[in-house]
Amino acid sequence: MSLLKAFRIPQLRAVTRPALVARMASLPGGEFDFEAEPATPEWEEQPPVGPDTAYPVSAPNPMTPIRAAVPARTRQPPYTLYVHSNMNNNILTFTRPDGSPIMNVSGGQVGYKHKARGTAEAAHLCALRAFKRILDESEQQGPGNMSLDVLFNGFGRGRDAVFRALLAAESAPVRQLVGRVGDITKIKIGGTRSKKARRV
Repeated sequence: MSLLKAFRIPQLRAVTRPALVARMASLPGGEFDFEAEPATPEWEEQPPVGPDTAYPVSAPNPMTPIRAAVPARTRQPPYTLYVHSNMNNNILTFTRPDGSPIMNVSGGQVGYKHKARGTAEAAHLCALRAFKRILDESEQQGPGNMSLDVLFNGFGRGRDAVFRALLAAESAPVRQLVGRVGDITKIKIGGTRSKKARRV
């Protein structure tokens, strides 16, 4: 171990001090007072303090007076169109904001029977009939007084058919009323044991 390393250890400092003093004194210009305590730098006495302008003051937002002048838009309680689609049927229900139903239409009401009620064609006809009833309700409420939420439930073939019917050109008046499109399909994660798979 060198003398400099031993001098850093408090237990060995007293033993190595005379040898280190003799070694340093033999060097040219080796006069060094080991007894004097080194001066503490000024930066160690107090933590640094930044100037007052270290953090710039944020400029005022130019949009604040404009936002204050524009009144906040309050959205009307929405009407809801529920689209329930499974492999056997398509059921569309149009409800008021309080949840009471205005009308409902299924694949059987548009002329399809048995398994054909779950096809995309049946769902398209159900959507057209529901859209007509929505436009009638919109005319009764007046322009700008009605908003519509479309909620899908299930993964049947009619799900995409209703969505495509909503995007069609003849459904543009209904599409202007839509404020939200959502999915309320329940997906089981874990839970009880599934039903036995059907074998054909």
